[in-house]
Amino acid sequence: MLNETYRPDFDVALPVTRPIFREPSPLVVHLGSLTSMETTEPAQLLQPIMRGRDLLLYFRGCAQRFGTPGMCEDRVNIFADHFPPPVDQPDVVILAICCGNHDGGLKTLSHCRGCYDNVRIENGQSVNCTAGWPDVSFDDGIRRAKFTFTPRGCGPLTYRMLEAIGAGSVPVLTGRGTFIPFAGEGHLGQLWRQCVIHTPEAQLPQLISSLRAMSDAEYHFRLLACAQIAALQSHSIQVTTKQTICIILFRIATLLKRQRNGELPVWLSTAGTALRGELGLPFETTTVPYSRVLIAQCSHVGVPLGHL
Repeated sequence: MLNETYRPDFDVALPVTRPIFREPSPLVVHLGSLTSMETTEPAQLLQPIMRGRDLLLYFRGCAQRFGTPGMCEDRVNIFADHFPPPVDQPDVVILAICCGNHDGGLKTLSHCRGCYDNVRIENGQSVNCTAGWPDVSFDDGIRRAKFTFTPRGCGPLTYRMLEAIGAGSVPVLTGRGTFIPFAGEGHLGQLWRQCVIHTPEAQLPQLISSLRAMSDAEYHFRLLACAQIAALQSHSIQVTTKQTICIILFRIATLLKRQRNGELPVWLSTAGTALRGELGLPFETTTVPYSRVLIAQCSHVGVPLGHL
């Protein structure tokens, strides 16, 4: 349903998060929040989080197969068609774990045939289906990788994008129906567009070579945007909720400004004084125009409204 009903420029494209989430690295958050980043050389600023990045591309996660054709099969298709394991490059670690039931006639990965929840029975013994693969844990992998592969899961997006961002790794998004969160709208949407590498499935055969060919300047540019997203605490459901409200306000204000020949509506101008005490705001906020409170809150979550 998501693939068929998402309406660009109408629906708000949200990142996938959840109540219990890996906290982003304090170092990534710190560097992303530095006000001096606009004048500091990106390579110098980002040096602390680029150290130890000895992996080019990393993935560890489920290739789901639940026995029902069409259910969560996208990731299986992506790996089967474009990343037949193992990838014979030491700095590329793609660990697709055989989740669910791969013991049947449905399309699956070569190393997953006959597996159920990553275990295969051979000669009466239980064998780990990925025992021969590099054993790089998820936390270790995303800390060591310049780029993290984030293919769609059962839905068009994945938690892995925000987890990679929080670890200082640039996410590579792919899969049917995928989209970049906030779709380039406003400052927040531009940060997401600069951070995430959105690659069509048809271009996956060239992915590793294109990542190797990426210039240092582009990598630093993307990593800087990712660090700023982490600094906004974008993994927080509360922050995502505020960002959604502010994006809708951004659309409304942009439309009204266009209709008013470039003049902002009164409620968003510094002269706006409505909606103060009526909303039950704390006492200290009722002494200033509510629009200033609104602008400050939206700026805090990456959606500045005062610069329209």
